[in-house]
Amino acid sequence: MEARWYHSGYTPTLEEYITNGSTSSTIPVILGHLYFSIANPITKDAIQYLASFPDMILGTSSDELKTGDVPKSIQCYMNQTRVSEEEARGHIKYLVGEAWKKMNK
Repeated sequence: MEARWYHSGYTPTLEEYITNGSTSSTIPVILGHLYFSIANPITKDAIQYLASFPDMILGTSSDELKTGDVPKSIQCYMNQTRVSEEEARGHIKYLVGEAWKKMNK
């Protein structure tokens, strides 16, 4: 789906992006979790290292878009709602926080 969006120049809504992402991103995430939890138990140092890169997980930088990357959640939300990148990042961080709350119940 992302290739189709890229080649047609289409910027999906945030909902379309999330729906597509839940399918296209799930397998690599599951495999990554399995690798760390079975082959190499995750350490506190590894968690702290990953936590030092929050924007890597939340979206794509503006520079990546200039090189031809497809829009990510932040850009999709910006396009859909016409808000600034800062506001979009705040909204995506909020959504991530809400998702964590649901997962931790």
